Amino acid sequence: MIFEHAHVTVAVDRQSDFERAFAGVKKHLVAANGGKTAELVRSVDTDGLYLMRVGWDSVEQHAEFGSSPDAQIVVDALAEFFVVTPQVAHFESPGIAIRVRNFVQVTAAGIASQVRARQASKTPA
Repeated sequence: MIFEHAHVTVAVDRQSDFERAFAGVKKHLVAANGGKTAELVRSVDTDGLYLMRVGWDSVEQHAEFGSSPDAQIVVDALAEFFVVTPQVAHFESPGIAIRVRNFVQVTAAGIASQVRARQASKTPA
């Protein structure tokens, strides 16, 4: 899965309206081909700054979404709030499956070692 991060700046006096508008179109992002998650995160440092974070199966599916009717609904609902053009980048979690697998292997090896040590301590000499 990849994550689209869009840094969005809106007028401070329109933040509540923007948040409501996003809530109204979130379903179009999640229901899109390849759409997985969608969230809006408000900056605690800068008034009017948001991170729109959308999870996609692939960058290609995000690109395909751009020409869909659902994308037009999202743009029509949100674009009026943008005071600057959103900056968009895509991210992925590198090697997370390997890290999880390694953690499980190390944990299992540690547990097996503890079991063997306990069994050895119970074995009569």
